Amino acid sequence: MKLLILDLDNTVRRPKSGAKFISDPLDQEIIAGSQRAIAHYKSQGWLIVGATNQGANAANIPFLWASDWWGSSTEEDFPW
Repeated sequence: MKLLILDLDNTVRRPKSGAKFISDPLDQEIIAGSQRAIAHYKSQGWLIVGATNQGANAANIPFLWASDWWGSSTEEDFPW
């Protein structure tokens, strides 16, 4: 299985209002080109998953990067 996990925020979508974060479901728009790119991967048989940490931002919970967990984020550390 081919899996594509996309960070949604300011990669696939952005706030229409120009705010830093989306605070309302109606305050979002697709970033130009992202829908076409996602459709391409889907047509090639990829499973597409969207990820966001906006719930954590709203609750003021800090986001931890993979490097925070494992101490590094080089390609050697994550060969997959």
